[in-house]
Order: sequence, then C-alpha cells, then structure tokens
Amino acid sequence: RASESPGVINRKGTLNFINIGELDGKKTERVDFVADIIRATGMECEITSDIRSEIFTKLLGNASLNPIGLLTTDFVDDAIQFEPTEKVVENIMHEVTALAGALGIKQKMSVHERLNISRSAGRHKVSMLQDFENRKTLETAAILEVTQELATLVDVKMPTFDAVVALALLKKKVLEIIEFTNKKTFEEKKMVRSEAQIFWRTSPEK
Repeated sequence: RASESPGVINRKGTLNFINIGELDGKKTERVDFVADIIRATGMECEITSDIRSEIFTKLLGNASLNPIGLLTTDFVDDAIQFEPTEKVVENIMHEVTALAGALGIKQKMSVHERLNISRSAGRHKVSMLQDFENRKTLETAAILEVTQELATLVDVKMPTFDAVVALALLKKKVLEIIEFTNKKTFEEKKMVRSEAQIFWRTSPEK
C-alpha cells in the first residue's frame, strides 16, 4: 500500500485483508465503524480480540523487510530469494519473536510461515523504500526505533536488528541532508532571481 495523498491510499498486491481491534480486546462501536469503512473498499476486515499479537505478526515483516528494502533499494522477493539477505531477514524475525515472548505476546505465525507469505505477496517494494524514493518522511521511529525501545525495556538483545537499524538511520540522515540542501539551493535561487528583478526594475538605464 502506498499513500498518494492525505486520506488516499493506493493498494497494490495480492493481500486483501486487515485486522483491527481495541488494545483491551473489547468490541466497540468505533471498531465496528472503522471495520465497515474498510469493508466498503472491497477489503476483508476482521475485528480481533488480540490486536497485540496481530501487531507483532505485522512487525515480523516490517522490522526485517522494511530496513533491508530501504538499504538495498530492491524488491521484497529479490531480498528473500538471495540467500545472504534472506538470512539477515530470518535472523531479525527470530529476534522479533523473542521480543514478543519477553513481552508476553504469543506469535500467531512462525518465522517460516511469515517468510512464505512474503514470497507469495508478489513483486513489490516496501513502504519505507517507496517513501525514500518519493522523498517522504521515513517510518523509522514508528517501526524501528520503537522496537528497540521495547527490547531495551525487557532486556532482549537484537544484534542483527540493531545493526540494520543503524544503517537505515544513516540512510535517513542522508535523505534529510539531501532535502535540506535542495531546499537551501531552491531558496538561494529564489533570492538571486528576486535580486535580479529588483536590479532590473531600478536600473538607471531603464
């Protein structure tokens, strides 16, 4: 899925479902309301009483494939089919599973099952790479850094994940420098044009 503009999401790929729910597991009017909106788009939507497990199932892919996709600028299926990067992805998924266990959250899906889903999802780029290519703010805080904070809270070591996150944050910094430089260059060009226009209008020869 890719956000094209505020409130507009363009969904691509074969996956056509989403799970939502309250943190306390209760079924509420607002959850029903959101579910009805999602279903009206043609997507399947299930209301779950264990949203934390669903979040960590999603995190298995997000915490591993997103930074790898960002760093390699490659498609998901290529990253999984190439043995060295597949091993990195698998190691991170195992680390996320260990974190979930330490937090008392039961994973509903094994690492092997999650890898198979990614293999069957079709040729696509992760959202973090799409954001990078479109010069949008990267989701590093919401996906990567918050995972590190949780690991610190329960003293779970995630060496592979930490190494990949460090590289992803560096790439984010590079993007920010590029954007700052481009903006500064644009502002400088505007200033030069303005000064030229002022000179032209006030020139004694005119």
